[in-house]
Amino acid sequence: MNKLRKAICIFVSLIIILTLFGCETDKDTAKDFKEYTKAKYAMNFKIKSISQGSSFFGEGSYPDECVIYSENNPSKKFTITKNHCYFGKSTTYNDGYFASLVSNLVSERIKGIMGDNFKDFKYYVDISSDIIKKDNDMSFDLNSAISNQKEMTINLYVLVNSGENFDKNQMNSRVYQFMNELENSNLINKGNHHINIYFHFYSVTNEVFNKTNPKILKHGAK
Repeated sequence: MNKLRKAICIFVSLIIILTLFGCETDKDTAKDFKEYTKAKYAMNFKIKSISQGSSFFGEGSYPDECVIYSENNPSKKFTITKNHCYFGKSTTYNDGYFASLVSNLVSERIKGIMGDNFKDFKYYVDISSDIIKKDNDMSFDLNSAISNQKEMTINLYVLVNSGENFDKNQMNSRVYQFMNELENSNLINKGNHHINIYFHFYSVTNEVFNKTNPKILKHGAK
């Protein structure tokens, strides 16, 4: 029993030592993220928030997460994660910058396609950031960005203004028109079979439509 207690005490002591001397502070973690983005994109970024992960004896299952934005474009925030390390620096990053750029390009193209025909629709475009990667060259258009990917998922979250009196048939007709317009457009080249587009429609009243940013739909409607 004494040997067991001694072993437990040693184990607990090791955990305390690792916690006190091995983990980074928020300031250290923020520095890692800024050094990573500076080296990759040759631009200055500012951090909005930091969330530290956790692990035991190496890289663990709860990553460090950073919400960050370029000094030149503070309205376009994106998320970067990295494996949490008690010792040394992680070299494994999941970078959402390229995905945020492609999302903007897709959104602008949809606006051009729809024109003024769908003023009762508002939408937010989300691209799967875990599969989209891009080298340091950030000069590209939407077609080339899409064609360089082995697989891409586009999620389109759409708010539809149903007015004060909801009409199911009218709503279904408007949704069909919207989807048909995109299907027959140049949103993506017809040969890009590796592109998956998912539509998420939410019918709301006029009041809710006017005051709601469709971006919140990404996290689920309440």
